[in-house]
Amino acid sequence: MMTILDYLRKVPDSRRGQGQKYKIEHILLFSILAILSGANDYEAITVFIEQKFWELTEIFNLKWVRAPTSNTIRNIFHKINTEDIEKAFREYAESIKKEDFKPYIAIDGKRLKGSYDHSNNLQALHILNIYAT
Repeated sequence: MMTILDYLRKVPDSRRGQGQKYKIEHILLFSILAILSGANDYEAITVFIEQKFWELTEIFNLKWVRAPTSNTIRNIFHKINTEDIEKAFREYAESIKKEDFKPYIAIDGKRLKGSYDHSNNLQALHILNIYAT
């Protein structure tokens, strides 16, 4: 089974060979992880990679001496065709859709803040969402 990294590896890298110290698939994957963790600019992506540097290099068996700079990440993103990234994601999504996954039901409940009525001794309102995944 191919991983998301395998699909990101298909994104063309227009950098010269000398400028490919950091593989495009790793920069893309680590940027995705950073964005999922709340990063919203190149500097925040860099900070995420720096904070997780040892874990990322160990898990992905990277020989990086240091994390890429925000300029490196920005330059990589400016040279990537967004359609290529979208294609990689769509192919990955198709591949996992075909996997033999068991259906699950996701349940999420919340108590609405401030909905408790102290003067009338009424319980707080609750919302329950149930999703078939």
